[in-house]
Amino acid sequence: MDYRQLSPEIFELTVSEADEHAEIYLLNLFPGIMLGINYVNIHRIKGNTKDAATTNTLRINYCFEGRCEVKLTDGRYVYVDNNALCIEDHEPQYNFHYPLGFYKGIQIFIDKDVIQKQPFEAFKLFGVSPQMIVDTYSSTNQTFIRIASEDFASKSVEILSVWENKEVSYESKLQQIRFLICYLFYYLLHNKAFNTEKTYNASTLSHSQYMIALDCEHQITKDLSKKITVESLAAGYRISPSSLKNYFSGIYGCSISEYLQIMRMRQAKILLETTNNSVMQIAAFVGYENQSKFSAVFKKHTGYAPLEYKKITILKRNEEKL
Repeated sequence: MDYRQLSPEIFELTVSEADEHAEIYLLNLFPGIMLGINYVNIHRIKGNTKDAATTNTLRINYCFEGRCEVKLTDGRYVYVDNNALCIEDHEPQYNFHYPLGFYKGIQIFIDKDVIQKQPFEAFKLFGVSPQMIVDTYSSTNQTFIRIASEDFASKSVEILSVWENKEVSYESKLQQIRFLICYLFYYLLHNKAFNTEKTYNASTLSHSQYMIALDCEHQITKDLSKKITVESLAAGYRISPSSLKNYFSGIYGCSISEYLQIMRMRQAKILLETTNNSVMQIAAFVGYENQSKFSAVFKKHTGYAPLEYKKITILKRNEEKL
């Protein structure tokens, strides 16, 4: 991990492994209140407990894209995805798993020890305080997951838009984001943060179920040219095919066949971008005996036929060299 200070109140944390990369921006908004903005294109981030300033924090996480692992206090695993709002009040995680290899989200950290000593005049204009948030959500020592309301989602998108605006200074971004955080706190305290008409149906997995799903993912992706049936995989784990499907979708949010198709198309894109192999060769490499079927699936995923995608990639590469 590499740290870089962008301004007195803003820090950048970058993580790089092979061809995977993550950027995490930490903004000190108020005493004891920090915002994390996460752009993740990596499967795992391994942290260090020594890097943590405190473990006595309430953490509010909103997901824009991808999936993120949450480990519950009883050792089970659950996953949050698009438009999920997750609030945690227990020992924080330091190792993070993003099963789809990408994730975008924001996370608010409230240091419960620090906020007790602060007046927070800005929040009083909204009739809220960080301590009220802590008092409301810190009584159960559990993980709280719901679908976010339109109001909460909209203000979260505004936060991201402000941060990504390259025309604005860091100080101006901080001021605008501080104002928007006040809105989020207001929604959290006045039952406006959650969608009351929809239920977030996230299945939880035991450690053994979790390990089976991870091994299954490894088995089906280690050689994309091979075809392995769910029945044979399930027999190897001595469980039913339906159980294996449930474990897998619990982590990856889709069926085994859907996930495998995504991984095959992702690999096909890499091969088209980096090799001179023919479309037929690439199709075979990612498990398609029929070139026409491969081309149809590839176009469905990318919007381009394989050769068209390759030409566009070459053009973009040449333009970057100019």
